[in-house]
Amino acid sequence: MGLYIFILRQAATGYRSYIKSRVTRWGPTFLLSFAIPFIMADLCRHIIQDYGVWPECGNNEMYSRINSTDPFPASCTWSSDQYHCEHSCCVPMWSNTTNNWDSPQSTYFPADKATVTAQFAVSLNAAGDDLRFPAGFDSSKQPWRIFSYPLVFDMTGTVNIAKGGKNKYPRGTCKYGVNEETGYCWLTDQTLSYEDQLATLNGGACDCDSCLPNSHEAIGYLSPVGIIFTIVFTYTGFILLAVAVMWNADIVKKFKTIGAQWKELRERARGR
Repeated sequence: MGLYIFILRQAATGYRSYIKSRVTRWGPTFLLSFAIPFIMADLCRHIIQDYGVWPECGNNEMYSRINSTDPFPASCTWSSDQYHCEHSCCVPMWSNTTNNWDSPQSTYFPADKATVTAQFAVSLNAAGDDLRFPAGFDSSKQPWRIFSYPLVFDMTGTVNIAKGGKNKYPRGTCKYGVNEETGYCWLTDQTLSYEDQLATLNGGACDCDSCLPNSHEAIGYLSPVGIIFTIVFTYTGFILLAVAVMWNADIVKKFKTIGAQWKELRERARGR
């Protein structure tokens, strides 16, 4: 911002204010005006991603990759993620036979390090009087929620996405078929034993927290949005910034002056 004010003042009241050509006088200011939004674009993407305004590719309804055999499916192309995801997004389903999740998870109660800690009950009928409670449920702690079965939480832990999940995948998308109860793909081969299925998940757990290893946050893993914001916008902004600064400094004219002076010095040296 300080640089922008400096260049603006040069054009308004400084030495550039005496230039008759409007293009030459105001050109650096206009270029810098375009450069700033380009440079700030990726930072703004991070902010609106963190606040949930532009969702990431994961456990949500807009850019869902829930139980997709492709960690970064086509539905996530225009999500806010900077990189392609490599870890599968596995969402645990509530089991009404064990009164618990059908696979290990860390996000929801009663997991030890749950990020969604609110207690809940699961109703097996529309009337809501046939309730099931997870292990460790304490009915004396209020309030607690009642969800309908089949229960599949979204990233907030408050929405039963399973109600709207039917027939959401194109034919051939689900490698292991579709779970008819939820409408989501089976993420593992259902002919395998329970233990073997767990071994194929993200470290034996059913989570959506991780997108890809930190070591893979490199240019080769950029998503389409990452390419646009990280490369196109950012580098376009810096190129415009460099041109604006050099134009404001009349760098071309100064190089020509240096060249003329160098030529003059060489001619003097030959004449001695």
